[in-house]
Amino acid sequence: MKSSLFKYINLSVFGKLYFLINISILFSAYSFFYNADYWGDEGHFAETISFFSDRTISEAVQDYPEVTPPLFYIVYSYWGKIFGNEIQTLRLLSVITGLFSFLFVYYIFKMTTENAKASFFASLAIILNPYLLGSHLFVYTDSLSYLFLLIIFYAVYLRSNFLLFIGAMGSLLIRQYNIFILVAVSGYAAINFLHIRNKLWIKPLIVSFISIIPLLYLFFLWNGLAPKSGLERWTTGNEAFNFRISNLVTYITFLAVYSLPFILFSVKSFWQFFKENRNLTLTVIVISFLYFFFPVTPSQVTLQMTGFETVGFAHRLIKVIFPIDFLEHLVLYFFFLLGLLALTFLFSGSIKKVMKKNVDYLVFLDLSVISFLLIMPFSYQVWEKYLIVILLPFAIRMLKHNNND
Repeated sequence: MKSSLFKYINLSVFGKLYFLINISILFSAYSFFYNADYWGDEGHFAETISFFSDRTISEAVQDYPEVTPPLFYIVYSYWGKIFGNEIQTLRLLSVITGLFSFLFVYYIFKMTTENAKASFFASLAIILNPYLLGSHLFVYTDSLSYLFLLIIFYAVYLRSNFLLFIGAMGSLLIRQYNIFILVAVSGYAAINFLHIRNKLWIKPLIVSFISIIPLLYLFFLWNGLAPKSGLERWTTGNEAFNFRISNLVTYITFLAVYSLPFILFSVKSFWQFFKENRNLTLTVIVISFLYFFFPVTPSQVTLQMTGFETVGFAHRLIKVIFPIDFLEHLVLYFFFLLGLLALTFLFSGSIKKVMKKNVDYLVFLDLSVISFLLIMPFSYQVWEKYLIVILLPFAIRMLKHNNND
């Protein structure tokens, strides 16, 4: 299943059209927001970039007012030293990063689906997500983080340990929670090794371990999971490290919201599967009532520090359309149930594959979604935008649902 990025540089008509749309969207939006004030968290990110610009890397990384690792601030500070620290200049780097990331999205769709038309529409559905687009217009850590994660998805498809190392180390040095993708890589490699006993599958396990070492060093340097100044600024001090079921419910709910076009694409097979597996369908419906015990709700730190009563744009929109709490949660419950059904539909296919010792790339994509859903509920924060990292693998799986067996 090996392929090469260079194979797709000679773009089809759909590829060329996507490229033009990509450039048009990013640079027209950049022009529109050129003189805009700081957007959301952009202000403090710009401050931290200036903090890194004024110090050596060894001095800056020891303590700074953020809870995320330093690679993003280092890269942007060097860009600022060369081209200027004005917010417009820093935003330009985000736009350039977006250009590469959005093209990568198309390439990965094209490689996995081998359908230029489907890749075109699927890629647009992904990149027009307001969070993904916004993070590549403004100065947000999500931009570089997303690019490194795409490198990992590409590396696993090619079985390139070098690219895996670059993507893994880079992503971890921007966001700690990106460890979820290495859990998926390690699980994928371990299952394949156990099935076919090929020592080649040991290498991704070793690469995954080595790529964590720089982050572990930072943990040692900080004497914790984040810089002391960052923890003092962005946490209340009361956050417990535990699994929050309401966070899991939230992510499953909004995974269905943001992936609705891809779920609808598979609705015929979806319906047929649950018609043939009535007991499983009933089980999922019973589990779905978990929503009413752990409904979608913002984190305590969000309520205390921002006063926001929603977890993102979609939640806010649903609240506006359905101002009565009962109706709001009824709609959210529907999406939670839909998300559970979609995940069950896909994961049952991967379980069949593993049982048949046919552990292919689609299994890895499912593992990445599972890992995210199991790891992210431990975070004290819960936001819709964190889902952007698994929209691509989930979308590919819905498009390739016929390959479940």
